[in-house]
Amino acid sequence: MIKVSTAGRDGRIVKRVTVYTNDPKNRVVRLIIKGRVEPYIRVRPRYVILNVTPGKKAASTVTITPNRNFSFRILDVSSDLDKYIRYSIKPLDNREGYKLIIENIQNRTGTYHGHVFLKTDLGEKRELRISVRGRVVKK
Repeated sequence: MIKVSTAGRDGRIVKRVTVYTNDPKNRVVRLIIKGRVEPYIRVRPRYVILNVTPGKKAASTVTITPNRNFSFRILDVSSDLDKYIRYSIKPLDNREGYKLIIENIQNRTGTYHGHVFLKTDLGEKRELRISVRGRVVKK
């Protein structure tokens, strides 16, 4: 049995598999598995990078929209980076979905990495995890 993980994927996917057999005429068979992954929820961008100098502002907006046959609500937002970032979530103005605004609040030089977690009411996708990296560097 061959399994292909589609977690965190969106769009075209191609995987190659090499099968070794005891058939003298076909000792090695190469298979190509192709498909298209349509996620329940689209997240753009999938990760956030905030590069900033001390005292300056840096922010990024993440758009979160449902795929065609799925509707959802965001029930809660949390993060393991509360010392480094501020975040807020708002409904989109022109279509179904949300915008997540992530702002750097760290002024000390250094780096950080963590996540913003979004809890949803969609049974197929209860939690979204958005990676956040930040870097505060001297001028």
